[in-house]
Amino acid sequence: MDGCLKLAVLQQLSRKPLAGYSIMLAIRQETGWKPSPGSLYPLLNTLVKENLATVKTSGRRKIYTLTRHGIQALEELRGQDRDIFDKLASQLRVCSPQRADKDTQQMLERLSKGEAPFGWLSSDMAEIRMLALHVGLLDTNARNKREIKQALKALNSALRKSS
Repeated sequence: MDGCLKLAVLQQLSRKPLAGYSIMLAIRQETGWKPSPGSLYPLLNTLVKENLATVKTSGRRKIYTLTRHGIQALEELRGQDRDIFDKLASQLRVCSPQRADKDTQQMLERLSKGEAPFGWLSSDMAEIRMLALHVGLLDTNARNKREIKQALKALNSALRKSS
């Protein structure tokens, strides 16, 4: 997760100078994942030591700003991620029963630009996935199966209405 955290922090700092807590909140808002202070602050110290960021104290807060070297490091990380992303996207297209639809293509393009267009859903989607896997392992009775199917139909209906 360190490489991901570094990329996320550099991306946030490329937008504007931020304090550590503000970086955590911005990452959470964009991705649904909030890094721990125990991971973030040592990384910020390392970024400053490596001249990828500068820090200025404003009252009790430390405001971090990306340096020219930090911008270069971000571009390198994005390039590495782009290669990995391109390979993954290629595999998804090959494995798809039909060519990727318009929404999938648009989503892949936005993801390739480092955007997290569905970040606000990430924590809920992760919880649904974990619960679905857990329930799938259980010997579920017919009543519970009906309730789960009804809940999924309601979710599908709500998603269709919002699109």
